[in-house]
Amino acid sequence: MENIIEVKRLQKEYNGFLALDDVSLRIKKGRIYGLLGRNGAGKTTIMKSILGLTFPSIGKIYIKGSPMNYKNKEQFSTIGSMIETPAFYSNLSARENLELFALIRGVTEKGAIEKALDLVGLESSSNKTFDSFSMGMKQRLGIANALLHEPEILILDEPTNGLDPMGIVEIRSILINLCKEFNKTILISSHILSEVEKIADDIAFIEKGKVIEESSMENIRNKCEQYTSYVVSNVYDSARLLEENYDNPNYIVISNRKIRVFGLDDKTNEINRLLTNNGIDVFQINTQNESLEDYFKKITGGDDN
Repeated sequence: MENIIEVKRLQKEYNGFLALDDVSLRIKKGRIYGLLGRNGAGKTTIMKSILGLTFPSIGKIYIKGSPMNYKNKEQFSTIGSMIETPAFYSNLSARENLELFALIRGVTEKGAIEKALDLVGLESSSNKTFDSFSMGMKQRLGIANALLHEPEILILDEPTNGLDPMGIVEIRSILINLCKEFNKTILISSHILSEVEKIADDIAFIEKGKVIEESSMENIRNKCEQYTSYVVSNVYDSARLLEENYDNPNYIVISNRKIRVFGLDDKTNEINRLLTNNGIDVFQINTQNESLEDYFKKITGGDDN
């Protein structure tokens, strides 16, 4: 499958601080690619580097197989973007804002504004002023603005940031539709791992400016181990009993009431009896697979935001 964006050995330094450290990414055409990591991990810097809003100290960026040329307008015409908070004129309507941005960009195609508004579900609100919009509607207008010139690639920085659950669902639905029905390649960033897990085809975990892992969601799901979670009255005595009765047990103490045990799913009843026979109350037992957040914690060695 064709890599529509390729980032090779990217490095960005700010006054001695290494914001990006040897970052390489391969973003395939017609898929949703998620950059995942804590706030400040380097996700926005990667996006700004691709868009020419900042310039990498070292490294190469390729768009559709050609080296990125920040003076090449034709290359940029293939990309639509929304970085950080979408900025519009508060006293103008959604349509008036898009008309202004279309004029600035030289978008002359008839019906471009109507099509963009329709794709994000704002056609019925097009005459309302921007300052009357909810946060979710503002984000949707930002995506509409990115779509005005019908780009092949969308680069969206934290598109669900600050939204309520309904707003998140709306943005998710729009992005999936743009990818699957209109063959857009979408690069998104987020620190909300559970949300990206629902829409991304491929992901990269970013931590302190480095790519910890790049993979398809299918491969990540296959790597997520099954575990059994026990909610108990004494987690430390439970851990001691596991150590005494099983060879090198693989477990994690989640809290003072919860312990997560890997690789002993066939011993669930046996472990339950072991705990209760030693005076430990077992309140809940649940077997499931690791989530993307669990996997992120495991490979970074720490808690997510």
